[in-house]
Amino acid sequence: MNAHLNYLVVCLIALLLAGSSHAQEIQPSDKIAMLTGTNLGIWEWSPSGYQRLVATELDKAGVKNPWIRITGKNTTQIREALEEEIISKRPKIAVLMPGNKDFNPWKSEVVETSYTENLTAIVAKLQTAGIPVILVTRDANPADQSNSINQNVVKHNAFIRDLARTQNCALIDLVQLVDEAPKPIPFDGNLAAKALVNHELAAAILKQIGYSNAQIAACREEWMTQPNAIQFKPSVSNNTYDQLKSKAQTADMEVGAYITSVLDQAAEERAKP
Repeated sequence: MNAHLNYLVVCLIALLLAGSSHAQEIQPSDKIAMLTGTNLGIWEWSPSGYQRLVATELDKAGVKNPWIRITGKNTTQIREALEEEIISKRPKIAVLMPGNKDFNPWKSEVVETSYTENLTAIVAKLQTAGIPVILVTRDANPADQSNSINQNVVKHNAFIRDLARTQNCALIDLVQLVDEAPKPIPFDGNLAAKALVNHELAAAILKQIGYSNAQIAACREEWMTQPNAIQFKPSVSNNTYDQLKSKAQTADMEVGAYITSVLDQAAEERAKP
């Protein structure tokens, strides 16, 4: 009986350790470092940007202004600024997403030694400071891996995956996440696609900082109904714009807000059986 009980205890401990190997629960005073090698535009602070989505969810838990960032820099610049701009501020975790500031995906057919050395040194320096690292692969269109741009990205992503494995880092494999989403999400200029990619990335970050599957499912449901998540400008004639402006003024609304309300009402009507 004792041997059986001991076996069950060992199994339980193993399960607990396996489930918590990378997750880092965030406290109200904690910060998250975001180190990116690309300017992501809509991916950052638009209403559907992953950094805003994560910040909004953490704000509900009492974590205010969680991000400290180095963005749009190559790995050499990130490495040089790491101590002063990141490590000295003691973030809870660091999310590292290298990108096209290091290589031209149209031309960079070889993964440069400087790229691999810098990434390895950045991870080592963060880990030495006691800061867990989450590595993120760069996006590539899963619909056409034969395209030269994607083949070059594939080579750089292979190094990121290998680095995560050898240095025991958490890995957010963005390409795999998108490819395995309930519906394949194309990495193209489609605004809805960009919003869904942001959802995947935000959900993956929340999972790494301790959110349960149920919590993430609730987040996803809320994100899908978020106002202003997909922003676009309709093209109309001058006369139509004047009419919309007049109606907006009558309703005491901005033109953009009025157009959004009209579209929402039209969508609700069309959705009725």
